[in-house]
Amino acid sequence: MDDRKLIERLRTGDRKAYGELYVRHKDACINYARLLVGSSPADDIVQDVFVNLWKTRSLILDVESVRPYLLKAVYNSSLNYLRGETSKNDFKNRYARQIQLLTAATYEPGANPLIDKLFVRDARASIDEAISLLPNKCGDIFRMSYISGMSHREIAEKLHLQISTVDNQIYKALRFIRSYIPREFFNSILIVALMDILG
Repeated sequence: MDDRKLIERLRTGDRKAYGELYVRHKDACINYARLLVGSSPADDIVQDVFVNLWKTRSLILDVESVRPYLLKAVYNSSLNYLRGETSKNDFKNRYARQIQLLTAATYEPGANPLIDKLFVRDARASIDEAISLLPNKCGDIFRMSYISGMSHREIAEKLHLQISTVDNQIYKALRFIRSYIPREFFNSILIVALMDILG
């Protein structure tokens, strides 16, 4: 069942549809949150995003896929987290958090449509190349997750691995791709291209 139908059912309070959307999109959201805030707070941020999805289900527009909506929500929640951490820390650490906030801003989905259009082809080529350079096991797991749309649990069962192993391989793949992509693509284009190629 596609996202459009699941969203229609979600609006009526269908918990099974909500669970299916969670399983389908949570891994991508967690990996995206890790890029923004690191591993530790990522799970909590994504959990809050999905709780809010349920609370505001009646307001969700009729869309083909809920993933862009979720990624934007993860982005906003991550920025709120970073700002909160900034206010908790002393003056010295405030600068480090400000730098982290500025870095996170480069990952905002759809922040600059003109740049998106100008660079999407080159960014997609860079991402394709980066994926081809991943070690075999890591590349296979990444493709199963992002190209085939399998959940981490499904991949673990198919390959007879621990879920934590799958999580680690996906995280390593994303970190490698991020390090491989030219610096000029470190903006919203990376997210747009990943969603287009892999989502």
